[in-house]
Amino acid sequence: MTNLSDIIGDSELEWRSRAECRSMDPDIFFPAEGDKAAVNVAKSICLVCVVRPECLLDAVITDQTEGIWGGATPRERRRIRRELNLPEHDE
Repeated sequence: MTNLSDIIGDSELEWRSRAECRSMDPDIFFPAEGDKAAVNVAKSICLVCVVRPECLLDAVITDQTEGIWGGATPRERRRIRRELNLPEHDE
């Protein structure tokens, strides 16, 4: 699997230290399936995050199949992967 660091280099991953979620409970970004209110809370945090694009790119490239990353749900990221013609995750 391709890692973001393989594409842009480790030093560019410093964006993580500027992420809005860095000091929050990670459970916020892994809501129970079907809990739309919790999904919206996570997405609202991502919406104001200055590194949202980097986070979303990392999640798409590394094929994160759970949680909210870069303001996108797993379903939204699967759609992005299809649009980019990236291989589907094997379950």
